[in-house]
Amino acid sequence: MLATTLALIEAMPVEGDDKMVATVEEEGFIYCMSDTYAPGRVKVGMTRRSINERLEEANRGDTWKLTNYVVNYHRKVDNPLEKERIVHKAMKEWRIRADREFFKLEPAAAIEIIERVLSGDTMYGIEKIEEEGGV
Repeated sequence: MLATTLALIEAMPVEGDDKMVATVEEEGFIYCMSDTYAPGRVKVGMTRRSINERLEEANRGDTWKLTNYVVNYHRKVDNPLEKERIVHKAMKEWRIRADREFFKLEPAAAIEIIERVLSGDTMYGIEKIEEEGGV
């Protein structure tokens, strides 16, 4: 069932969106970043660009934004958008806002969850998510 779902998923293109099209053949990265000015909080997301490009983008300052993001973890994956959705679902109880990719977790805890999800651990992974009604 999940394989069929993954094969059919296509995100609607949004101009300028890093997540424009999701296909099974695509590769990208799942990453965990933390801001040294905001301990105890991580950003977990995906990109199809290089991790360095994503980090530079996160650290671009403007008048009201003080940030110093560092990459705590990144892993190359197939179908990064779907993997990101599964990781976010596994981390839902720590999510700070539903419309943002920030979680109230220390980097080590976030990385452990990400690794378990991506490795198929049934406590957090794809099988558990399917059992709870899918992504």
